[in-house]
Amino acid sequence: MLIDIITDIEAENGRLVGPSRDLAISRINFAAREIHESVDLEESLDEEIVSFNQENAQTIALPAYMEKVRGARFVDGRIPISIDDMRNRYNFSWWSENETWYLKPRSRGKSPLSRSIDNQSVIEFSVPVLEPVEFSITITGKTDRAQRFQETVTFTPADLVKVSIGNYLSVESVSKSIITQSDVTLKDVEDNTLGQILNSEYQSEYRIYQILDEEQGAILPTNFSGTEILFKKKFQPFKNDADTFLGTSRYDKAIFWKYFEHRTKNPKESAAFLFKCNQVLSQILNNDAGGVRRRINFKSQPFYRLPYNTPRAEQGY
Repeated sequence: MLIDIITDIEAENGRLVGPSRDLAISRINFAAREIHESVDLEESLDEEIVSFNQENAQTIALPAYMEKVRGARFVDGRIPISIDDMRNRYNFSWWSENETWYLKPRSRGKSPLSRSIDNQSVIEFSVPVLEPVEFSITITGKTDRAQRFQETVTFTPADLVKVSIGNYLSVESVSKSIITQSDVTLKDVEDNTLGQILNSEYQSEYRIYQILDEEQGAILPTNFSGTEILFKKKFQPFKNDADTFLGTSRYDKAIFWKYFEHRTKNPKESAAFLFKCNQVLSQILNNDAGGVRRRINFKSQPFYRLPYNTPRAEQGY
């Protein structure tokens, strides 16, 4: 918990008040983010079933809280998915490639929308309940009149819905001014949901994956309902005293030592603090790994590799 980490730091450095406390929280977040990015902790991983994009079943869109994909498979049939680089599509050559593109997913990068806009449309922004304070949403994109158009709509505490002025062909970015109490939903004129700005985020962001190539006439099997994604959660910084890192307090000491690793200017002390941080993490990881088989060793059947008509004596029986 943030307040516990601050209390431990105050025991070493004295009481933190005002700007010095804000600076300490910023440094705590820096330390926690470094730990989050350096190792896949048990609490940082989750799995979720994502439906195919309704517009053409070609793509899936992963929301902002799914920061990194660690594994994927089709739900029906348990067919594993390996994600290709976006550029592999353009590296095909008849003499060096023998893979077909059907069901060969590839990354399409990030987008503020979960699906593309049909033709052109104004954007409707809505919240499910009234927000207690005023906030604004800024949208940038290509319209029917401009290559790059930007506008800002403002929600007052009495507003549930706002509509953009521009008719958008595509959207480059959508962001809001504050952390809100509810998610902001984006829709087009045909009431299709284009995306959401999560209440805990400042902007709408999706990671897009293409799952088949429509140009080759590939059709997704009718019994395929979606993809199951193993993902690493996006880092959520500490804001309030009761906030915890990944919903637990067991990494507080690791964050404490990582904080002092960056705080000190003495190289020997920095190395000592890093060692203590890694020691805490190793103890937790080793304790979690006890009795758990991390990888099932599915080896191929060795008899399948024997030459045809091999005598039984040579097969070992």
